[in-house]
Amino acid sequence: MPSKYLYSFCCITVSLQLIALSLMVVIGYLVAPVLFHYLPDKTAGDIAGRLFDISSYVYLIVFTCILVLVKLQRQIGFVFWSSVINLVIILFIIFLLAPWMAEIKSLYSDGGLKKSVDWPLFASLHGVYQLGYVLVIMLLILGVFQQFRWIRNAFIGLNVN
Repeated sequence: MPSKYLYSFCCITVSLQLIALSLMVVIGYLVAPVLFHYLPDKTAGDIAGRLFDISSYVYLIVFTCILVLVKLQRQIGFVFWSSVINLVIILFIIFLLAPWMAEIKSLYSDGGLKKSVDWPLFASLHGVYQLGYVLVIMLLILGVFQQFRWIRNAFIGLNVN
């Protein structure tokens, strides 16, 4: 029978997954569209880019903590490997895609990026960024369900008071 500590680690892991998931959905699918609706594209893009930069470092911390907690649970399975994949995707976004996109944007400080010859490259990079973002969200959702299932199966009848 699993211990109270293992139950606590599981609950903390799920909480971290839900924090990352909530942050990603709020910034990516609520805040960014509102920014682009009410502000000029250049300003909205700069603000959204900064929000994504800051939140990416939060994701690095969260996914690293999840990996440590899952390792402490001795539960090397879907949640562990999905967190590894999420960490790799976020590192790819932070250290390859985001700087590349920022460099392209910096060439067009007047806001003329959409009319430039670099627009197709920027749009492609943006698409890869979005694909990675959606993949991380999907893996987080699946990881939360997997963790809940593991908790339910492992702790039926455990009194954790």
